[in-house]
Amino acid sequence: MKERMRLNGKWLSKYRTQLGHMDRYARVDLHAPLSMAHLHEVRIELIFRVYVAKTHAQVRSKENIFAIKMSRTIFTIVFLLGIAFFWRSGSCKRLSVFNDGRRVNGNSRNVILNGGIFPRRGAFVGGRVKSDEPFLLERRQKYKSEIRDATRSVGKTSVGSRNGRLYYSAMDNGEVNNSPIGSSTIGRLARKNQFALRMSDEEYTINSDDYTEKAWEAISSLNKIGEKYDSAYVEAEMLLLALLNDSPDGLAQKILKECGIDTDLLLQEIDEYLKKQPKMPSGFGEQKILGRTLQSVLGTSKRLKKEFNDEYISIEHLLLSIIAEDSKFTRPWLLKYNVNYEKVKKSVEKIRGRRKVTSKTPEMTYQALEKYSRDLTALARAGKLDPVIGRDNEIRRAIQILSRRTKNNPILLGDPGVGKTAIVEGLAIKIVQGDVPDSLKGRKLVSLDMSSLIAGAKYRGDFEERLKSILKEVQDAEGQVVMFIDEIHTVVGAGAVAEGALDAGNILKPMLARGELRCIGATTVSEYRQFIEKDKALERRFQQILVEQPSVDETISILRGLKERYEVHHGVRILDSALIQASVLSDRYISYRFLPDKAIDLIDEAASNLKIQLSSKPIQLDNIEKQLIQLEMEKISILGDKQRGLFNYGSGVSSGSVGSGGSSSSSGSSGSSGSSGSSDTDIIDYAQSTNFLKKRINEKEVARLKMIDRMMNELRKEQKKILESWTTEKSYVDNIRAVKERIDVVKVEIEKAERYFDLNRAAELRFETLPDLEKQLKKAEENYINDIPEKNRILKDEVTSEDIMNIVSISTGIRLNKLLKSEKEKILNLEHELHKQIIGQNDAVRIVTKAVQRSRVGMNNPKKPIASLMFLGPTGVGKTELSKVLADVLFDTSDAIIHFDMSEYMEKHSISKLIGAAPGYVGYEQGGLLTDAVRKKPYSIILFDEIEKAHPDVYNLLLRVIDEGKLSDTKGNIANFRNTIIIFTSNLGSQSILDLANDPNKKEKIKEQVMKSVRETFKPEFNNRIDDHVIFDSLTKKELKEIANIEIKKVANRLFDKNFKITIDDAVFSYIVDKAYDPSFGARPLKRVIQSEIETEIAVRILDETFVENDTIRVSLRDQNIFDFASLVDSLNQPFGSYL
Repeated sequence: MKERMRLNGKWLSKYRTQLGHMDRYARVDLHAPLSMAHLHEVRIELIFRVYVAKTHAQVRSKENIFAIKMSRTIFTIVFLLGIAFFWRSGSCKRLSVFNDGRRVNGNSRNVILNGGIFPRRGAFVGGRVKSDEPFLLERRQKYKSEIRDATRSVGKTSVGSRNGRLYYSAMDNGEVNNSPIGSSTIGRLARKNQFALRMSDEEYTINSDDYTEKAWEAISSLNKIGEKYDSAYVEAEMLLLALLNDSPDGLAQKILKECGIDTDLLLQEIDEYLKKQPKMPSGFGEQKILGRTLQSVLGTSKRLKKEFNDEYISIEHLLLSIIAEDSKFTRPWLLKYNVNYEKVKKSVEKIRGRRKVTSKTPEMTYQALEKYSRDLTALARAGKLDPVIGRDNEIRRAIQILSRRTKNNPILLGDPGVGKTAIVEGLAIKIVQGDVPDSLKGRKLVSLDMSSLIAGAKYRGDFEERLKSILKEVQDAEGQVVMFIDEIHTVVGAGAVAEGALDAGNILKPMLARGELRCIGATTVSEYRQFIEKDKALERRFQQILVEQPSVDETISILRGLKERYEVHHGVRILDSALIQASVLSDRYISYRFLPDKAIDLIDEAASNLKIQLSSKPIQLDNIEKQLIQLEMEKISILGDKQRGLFNYGSGVSSGSVGSGGSSSSSGSSGSSGSSGSSDTDIIDYAQSTNFLKKRINEKEVARLKMIDRMMNELRKEQKKILESWTTEKSYVDNIRAVKERIDVVKVEIEKAERYFDLNRAAELRFETLPDLEKQLKKAEENYINDIPEKNRILKDEVTSEDIMNIVSISTGIRLNKLLKSEKEKILNLEHELHKQIIGQNDAVRIVTKAVQRSRVGMNNPKKPIASLMFLGPTGVGKTELSKVLADVLFDTSDAIIHFDMSEYMEKHSISKLIGAAPGYVGYEQGGLLTDAVRKKPYSIILFDEIEKAHPDVYNLLLRVIDEGKLSDTKGNIANFRNTIIIFTSNLGSQSILDLANDPNKKEKIKEQVMKSVRETFKPEFNNRIDDHVIFDSLTKKELKEIANIEIKKVANRLFDKNFKITIDDAVFSYIVDKAYDPSFGARPLKRVIQSEIETEIAVRILDETFVENDTIRVSLRDQNIFDFASLVDSLNQPFGSYL
């Protein structure tokens, strides 16, 4: 390892760095990665150039006097040259690094090895250390003393490393002293990011293991920030930028905001400052050099870590170190914002509390309660919670439980949407108003967000740490905090990443039992049983409060209480009739949800729809603009055709034909003249007709263009008129909305002033400001009514009952005309409506109608279903059809029918399908088909088809349904059947009905025979609970023909949707009825005949394009048994014609 060096006028090859053993050395490859094994082989040779010497080692040997004199001369020349070079370049080349036999010179203060940062120790000058870096005093003194002692009588010092240690050796008169006189340990490689080599001196270690994750991310991002601003150095201001860029709610931003600093403005100032700095591209590629200020900041952060008794350097340590560093950047903005070190430190202590940094992610534990919860009492003070109407009993019960000494934890159980969360918000309002016992006055009610608490907890223990920090804050508050956990069943198993690990429920149990934590939970009954009830230790720590669905009247009261809030938010008026309609219609038609939530949603959506209409252009303007666009496109198209000469093809063809005809004629003169003469005549006729057509088309185009211009002018005038009216009317509406918003703000201010006993302010607002605003509102509304008559209004600012009906119609698919019918009108006309679709069966229709009318008036038992009927008769006579029509007429939708084919319930175990499987069996979680269907559709027809085929145990199950109107599933959920009509169909006695069809006294005989079969099949307790047994008679040919007419109408309507019309001769109907009539099968063969004889034939002719769109298809009979399908030229105004 020999390198030549000029010293004292001689070239010496024996001066080298002592590395312990002469044969064990290696050079450093700056571009190759350093492994752990390589560390023991690393040998670093640093040759420091001596550029000044105040004292010179005295060499007493007479043999070297000449050499000493020469060396003085050489040193003087070198010194002068060094001064000149330094003056020219601004710095001297202080450092040389040997890399695989090459010498790399650099002007930097530090050397970067393998992406790591290796701080330079300083230049050696006459036995002293002259350092350009901000070393701490004790370190500087340590190295000064070590090297001074080592170089007391020598002129040069060598620095090397061996086995992971840094050595200083003295060179004595050209001889190397093999004994190292000082050393410090070089630590192992840091395993993360670009910091690959570090020194173990405590002030200068750059090791990811010493920093928290967020702090290390900030340090790791310095390279990118340096690249962004084209700087070879990374300084403290870049670290501050990295800390602030973490996130808008990051710890650094919170600390500075707590001090009153505008962090957004500070980020802009840092960016501007860095852009003004000189551009210094790095000579080491992507790696950057630690600046002096930043080195000092990192050293100070280590001392702060010890001062705070923390285990890791965190963001607050780095931020405080930056504040403490009196740099040219920090000094101005600290003065600007009137911030000092002590003020920032107090903010850190306020946010941290008494916590220590004992993990890599301590930031998630700072102000955990504020971060992962919502203060309901603060929202109540700000007037941001909706008023709670009713629920006084539930709120009083919750206060009673919270006032207990132990197990003071209520849990609200109820269906989704019944108002569990609203009860807790009502409690928060009462706490703010002081309408609670002393044990709850002044308390803070916070809602814990479990989803945000779990989100981002990547490593095991993160979630537990967050939750423990929240509970610690609650515990330190000493009863001043009441916690609310919505969907509390989610705490069971939350955060447990492995079997046997602690979940949130187990962490909460001890504090819940001791009374240290007052917690309110809310969940549904099913989820409570599924998750919490199984954990008996957790269940016994909560006291249940059942929250029932409010009635329709209670819902109307709730909506009246919320009305003002929704009016202010949407800027519209809500009529009381709309509130009533929303409650009634939502209860009747939106059966799968619960009051008051579904009624509130109807009001909210109707008001939102009206708000959109107020803020956007009226429909009239939209329609006019569409018409203008269409006319403009048509005009452009016509003008474009004329410019392109689209209609000149006639003249072109004519001239071309004449030319060819001429040649043909000349050629024909020598040959076939007859042929050419005929051709000329045809061409002339064609040209004349084409010119005539062109002229005629041009005339039509001109007339059409004039008409388009006239229509567009009229539309523009109308558009301008409507736009002016809309603008004027909108200004009135906006003025009214603005006054309402100010009134709402004043009311909140009044409540706030009264709460804090600022009676003067409250009186001023209540008796001066508020009356003035109410007068302004009244005047604005009067001006709107007087200046714009109702018939001229474009905008609508009132939510009416019709708007609610529209929303219900859209959400449920029920036709609006059926919603507009009153309930009384439906019941009175029920028999007439049923006869429109049910042919014959007069007795059956009359019995069903009377049963429904009795129920609606309230003459029957209110605890039983509306009616329980058994339809008896042959197949195909209309039993199932009557059930479907009844559902459509009575409940406004054909989907309001729950159909069970009882042939699927012939086995004993099949009863579990209706009410759900028993616990422990497959399908237990799915529930019962019958109970779940009724809970989703409480207003419906329940049809048990062919009931005689069911297992006898099914009859026993249905006894309670018929008698009491309710049924429990295997989970204990009760299904209410009191708004349903239960219909059983059966074919019992059908043969007797057919045999006695022609008997003049058939009614009594049929009834006797059929009821005999019923008594033989069903038990007396089942028969006696059925309200009526309805016997369906067999169909006659006349009735079958009417049914055929109804079925053909359905076919005609389907064809009409595809732009076809149909007319059928009367003979066709007679033929269909004769072919399909069979008393044993009723009307079922009729549908098959219509399908095969008419529908199939029409479909084939449409496919082969015999019939095209807008054709009228006529079906007639030919040769007594063959249908004739033809297309009529004339069109009909109705779907089909002559027979109807």
